[in-house]
Amino acid sequence: MTKNPMSLFKTNYQPLLETFKSLLSSWEGKYLSWVGRIAAIKMSLLPKLQYLYRKLQISVPDKYIKALTKLLTHFTWQNKKPRVATNLLQRPINQGGLGFPDLKAYCKAATLMLVPQFRQHPTAPQWLEIENSWAHPKTLHSILWTPKSHRTDTSHLLPTTQYTLHVWDSTKHLMTRYHPLPLAAPTSTLEHVIPNLNIQPWLQMGIQEIGQLYNDKGLKLFPDLQQEFQLPHRLGFAYLQIKSYLTKNKLNEQAAAATSPMTEFEQICTHRKPMKKLISISYKALTQALDQGKETHIQSWHGELGRIIPLADWIKAYSSYKGVTSCATHIEMQRKLLYLTCIARLWKQTAIPSREALINQIKLNWAYETVYARQFGGKKHMILAHNRWDDFLRSEGLQKEPT
Repeated sequence: MTKNPMSLFKTNYQPLLETFKSLLSSWEGKYLSWVGRIAAIKMSLLPKLQYLYRKLQISVPDKYIKALTKLLTHFTWQNKKPRVATNLLQRPINQGGLGFPDLKAYCKAATLMLVPQFRQHPTAPQWLEIENSWAHPKTLHSILWTPKSHRTDTSHLLPTTQYTLHVWDSTKHLMTRYHPLPLAAPTSTLEHVIPNLNIQPWLQMGIQEIGQLYNDKGLKLFPDLQQEFQLPHRLGFAYLQIKSYLTKNKLNEQAAAATSPMTEFEQICTHRKPMKKLISISYKALTQALDQGKETHIQSWHGELGRIIPLADWIKAYSSYKGVTSCATHIEMQRKLLYLTCIARLWKQTAIPSREALINQIKLNWAYETVYARQFGGKKHMILAHNRWDDFLRSEGLQKEPT
């Protein structure tokens, strides 16, 4: 820690960059597979960076993150030109990537770990009491969940709190189910968005979160709330005020259409789930691919095959090596084949009867297994793939049952 907050980044993050350079240089002479180099980064280097992210809640310049990502990318590709886009490698395995760390997303995920802790509880840590004192008479919990457009001036808050608010505002739509007010938001936030609403009686009756106003069918009826929380009749008008706001912002429609009322992150924020693996949960939500099925290699496959392969089959193909092989070389080859457009030509050339019918019906993971087994797998894998092909061919009436 430094006396001057402006020196925190230079004092802590710059030496880490030099440490990374030294470690990566010492690994250059070792033989590591493509997948192995990514695994080495995640196991040996990423924890060092995560430690700083979690202990120092300060803004990390994009320039620094880009420089660090470039360093890791050069190591991954052995200082050669990348053959696969970094943003594709950064996706989870079931979305076509290899889990290459997205350093900016990890930085945000570490900051979001504070959000569940902002909720008041009897044994609040000392840092929360200090930061809350700067927000008095409000609490950080209520300020955080209030929509940015309805917040009062926050320039008086501590720099760490302001940074957390900045990260939360930019990521809340990914971490929560409904907008602008998620179900995990405290009921007190309604007072900031609905004019002339007195929310105190609702709080006194035990309705602490907006989610308590909903059930699996949407917003609860006032008589149901009366029965559940013993609400007096005089709160009927306040109920109409709340219902009007929620309906105007289409929260009722969203709740009726959703299969789950709260995200995993919201359940942790409301203490419905224990605070475990929070950084992993946050990182997963931040890195969800929004354009699945539009990747270049998928479009190339579709063009060569002359048909659209369902996204569900792509997801199966991405993870099809599980249970078949644990060999890093095989896994690496599987990924390279899926990324190469020429793979379609490879399996088209295999000696399979009624190729035209198969092009219209075949599942992508079966196509992969046949080519992969013949080209790179052992005899055991090839027999497994052939058996699955035979089952499929017989089910389509393209091959006779064995006599």
